[in-house]
Amino acid sequence: MYDVPIVTLEVRPFCPEEPIDWTFRVPTKGAIYYKWSTGLEGPDKDTLRVFEEGKYSVTVTVNDQVCFMLCDTSEITRYSKPQIQMGLRLGNFCTNGKQTLFIGYNPGHPQVKSITWSTGEKDVNSIEIGTPGVYKVTLVDGCDEQATGEITVPSFPQKISNVTLSGDAAFSCLSGFVTGTLSAKGNSTESALGLERYQWNTGATTQAISINDANTLTYTVTVTDGCGNTATGTRTFEKKGTGITGVNIEVDKSALCTTGGIRLNAIADKSGSLKYIWSGGQNTPFVIISDAGKYSVTVTDLCDNTASASVDIGEKELTPEPLRYAHVFFPDGVGMAPLPGDTLDVDKVLYLNRTFGPINRAEYCISQIRDYEFYVFNRWGQQVFESNDILKEWDGNIGEKKAQGDTYVWVAKYTINGFEKKVKGDVTMIRN
Repeated sequence: MYDVPIVTLEVRPFCPEEPIDWTFRVPTKGAIYYKWSTGLEGPDKDTLRVFEEGKYSVTVTVNDQVCFMLCDTSEITRYSKPQIQMGLRLGNFCTNGKQTLFIGYNPGHPQVKSITWSTGEKDVNSIEIGTPGVYKVTLVDGCDEQATGEITVPSFPQKISNVTLSGDAAFSCLSGFVTGTLSAKGNSTESALGLERYQWNTGATTQAISINDANTLTYTVTVTDGCGNTATGTRTFEKKGTGITGVNIEVDKSALCTTGGIRLNAIADKSGSLKYIWSGGQNTPFVIISDAGKYSVTVTDLCDNTASASVDIGEKELTPEPLRYAHVFFPDGVGMAPLPGDTLDVDKVLYLNRTFGPINRAEYCISQIRDYEFYVFNRWGQQVFESNDILKEWDGNIGEKKAQGDTYVWVAKYTINGFEKKVKGDVTMIRN
């Protein structure tokens, strides 16, 4: 077992402006020779004094019954001049509205003697600031070397305080649908605080929404910034826009013969969800009437655009066409049936009849006729036939005798839907 000594070249760093004067000492038990990297050597050269930076080494030969060598290398260096970097982070900004300035220190001497901020704080690596501006800091290290830093802090991040809604939508005056898009944007500084979050009253969570709703006119969004603060924006769409501009009243007499009344239809120039108010108080698109007078209607759309029209209803509208009578009739039946192969002509059949009376067509409303009087006269003004029943027609006889073929004059008077009508004409009776 041998007691082996250890050779160590102890050294320390020097400050940047400090003169170098360092002595290495390696007295070693049993050493018989020292050899330094500078060229100094000898049996008693166990120290070396140096004045410059650099690497230094020594080899020590030991002879204690066994011969061996020990060696070590060290380097003399200087501390770098200190440097600092200044940075900015949010820190407690969300709670107290202040940001944090901090420094990073690159040695230099690892020992820091002092830190002085332009705000007056001392010996702290970070400070809170409440306003933008230029901030400086000075650091002194263990070598009394100084490092300074400066940072310009721009305007502070903006916490959300309001919401802007952009985009547009239109209200349909005819269908009620609001169609378009809306986009929300808060005024927070997203680059610093983080992305904003959105919550619409429709349930949507996107920044922009599409609108296609017949019932919702007001849209509200709550925007949350990166600090958790919220602001609300609202857009209400008015019921306004282009709608109806005109309306006409159509007179429909198709049910006159069955109901005794006519239908007035309000026809607006545009279709949709419309409200109708007639002069009689009805709120339907049409009314059934049977009395003469002036009737008006006002039509209103969902935007309160209105259009009005009126119509005078009188005898012409409330009565069918006057009764018509044949110009010729054949009491002996001549011409009643078409010849084989001929096509039956309805108009001809109406005239080629065996009795003489009003033509029974639906549009004449014969079932509605009241107080019917019908007279036939010969060419000398003598009455040859009289009837108070519209279904009783002249068969061409005068009493029990056949009247001779000739031209006869006729007169009819009747009441329909409260109006008295008079018609007259002549008819030619043809006998075989």
